Amino acid sequence: MERTELASNSTRERTEATERARRVAQADCPSCRSGHVRRVGVFEHTTCGFVDVAARFGGVETRLDCPKCEATLSVTNDHLRCVAFLFCCSGCNRRFDGVPVTTSALQAGECD
Repeated sequence: MERTELASNSTRERTEATERARRVAQADCPSCRSGHVRRVGVFEHTTCGFVDVAARFGGVETRLDCPKCEATLSVTNDHLRCVAFLFCCSGCNRRFDGVPVTTSALQAGECD
């Protein structure tokens, strides 16, 4: 077997192993069962007490606007802190503290 063929086989095997791992560890929404779940930070504006995910703060690029007191904050602002993480489903817009990890994509013989 030639060196290029061995390298090609090795690359293909790594790619297949990565894809198997991705399917095994995919998080599904417990409500709608879609796989469109992402982990997001929950932030608190310590000056006024508003708490929600970063997307609710609005703003552009490195500026955030607090919906409660309308203050403009930078992402490095001392008055903005991450207080938790949760999971959000893009399919049904539900929020969860944790989601079960599905192994339904795992087929027999893939785990050696």
